[in-house]
Amino acid sequence: MGAIVGVTIAQPAFDEGPGPDAYGAAAFRQRMPMENARMRLCGAAIVTGDWRMSAIPCFSEETGRFEGYRGIMRRPNMAEDAGHGGIDVERREQLQQLIHELRTPLNAVIGFSEIIEQQLFGPASYEYRSLARNIMDEARRLLAGFEDLDIAVKVDSGQLPESSGTTKADWLFERMTQRLQGLTQSKVVELNISKAEPVRPFALDGESVERIFARLLSAAIISCENGETLKGELRTRIGVQPTNQFTLSRPSRIKDVAESILLDPSQGIDGDAGESSLLGLGFSLRLVRNLAQSAGGSLTINADNIALTLPAATTSKIKIRETESE
Repeated sequence: MGAIVGVTIAQPAFDEGPGPDAYGAAAFRQRMPMENARMRLCGAAIVTGDWRMSAIPCFSEETGRFEGYRGIMRRPNMAEDAGHGGIDVERREQLQQLIHELRTPLNAVIGFSEIIEQQLFGPASYEYRSLARNIMDEARRLLAGFEDLDIAVKVDSGQLPESSGTTKADWLFERMTQRLQGLTQSKVVELNISKAEPVRPFALDGESVERIFARLLSAAIISCENGETLKGELRTRIGVQPTNQFTLSRPSRIKDVAESILLDPSQGIDGDAGESSLLGLGFSLRLVRNLAQSAGGSLTINADNIALTLPAATTSKIKIRETESE
């Protein structure tokens, strides 16, 4: 096939114009590999329409400078192409509107439950307060599920805002400790996270990094047996485009489960329904993978661990102390 001239992959497609999706554009900015990124072309009938693009970045052996991408583009198969027509754009908008409308009464339920549980309007019996607490917990669980669904729709449609700024690992892990304290205590799970110093900040804003890590760690904790220890390690991979790689030990209940099964949205984890993710383990892992890809990273499920890779800051005060991590 001949060359296609005049189409950039640096910026996502706008309106009906040519260009990649947000994931492809983010991969370009971070000089990261891309796999099955969506690409829209315009012009002659033979090229007009949607494509899928997989490529790796290339760098000069002498100078280390970025020289471009090498890869392939192909037409999407039937399964990939389904769900991206005009009717599905309308369905996505309807789904987002429905999620918005469901949030309002749920927030009201949570508010009234808190009033009863904290006895703000007067004394209430222990049984009444316990019931209010259970209602509040279930409402918050539903709200978290709706938020995940809303984020998944935004990622799929390229509506998720681009991340900018940097986030320090110490701040992130302190936030994770606070946010996951209730879940680790209820599951009697010890979360042991270490850093292979020196570690660079993430090249993402705090909200984006926290969103990814919170969903990954929550899904992993839920998959643990009571009393289990979950080990994670963060290290920086130095290169032309440095990355932060976080490896997490596989929880016992998914130790020998194949990746294809783990990423199946229909899959869940047996156990107390009140502890599990509203939309299941498969949905949570796929959401983390899509969020990582949209940020220029990746999620890989290996035999012994789950590896999350995200872009790291390209500049650092560590300088000469940094060494290449093998």
